Amino acid sequence: MSSSSEHKSKIWAVIRVSSGNFLEMYDFMVFGYYAAAIGRAFFPSGNAFASLMLSLMTFGAGFLMRPVGALVLGAYTDKHGRRAGLLLTLSLMSVVGWNFFHRVYARVRHDWFVGSIAGPVWTTATRIFSRDGTGRRVGLFI
Repeated sequence: MSSSSEHKSKIWAVIRVSSGNFLEMYDFMVFGYYAAAIGRAFFPSGNAFASLMLSLMTFGAGFLMRPVGALVLGAYTDKHGRRAGLLLTLSLMSVVGWNFFHRVYARVRHDWFVGSIAGPVWTTATRIFSRDGTGRRVGLFI
């Protein structure tokens, strides 16, 4: 009876690993398919070939980092166990994700502030504070 449940457990493990690898390869496939559009969007230049090559270099960096990560994190996992390796991997991914989110948020916040808040606040502040006690305008005029 235990061999039957052990066999089912191995089948489900293979299905889970295969589905994870499928999703990762799907991600790379979509990136490769849209490499030209990604190049135009993220690496704009006057030369379409240069944009495409920069996009494909980013694509290739993902493939090159996989064996490096396997060597470094595999050695860590062998020494400290699978749970510690998984926690380290997830922690590193969340740091990268948080860094990306923070950069995008900082950029959006900066543009929002400069574009929609700073202008009216600056105008209002200079109009309020550019008058002396008698109501005459002094200093900075807008």
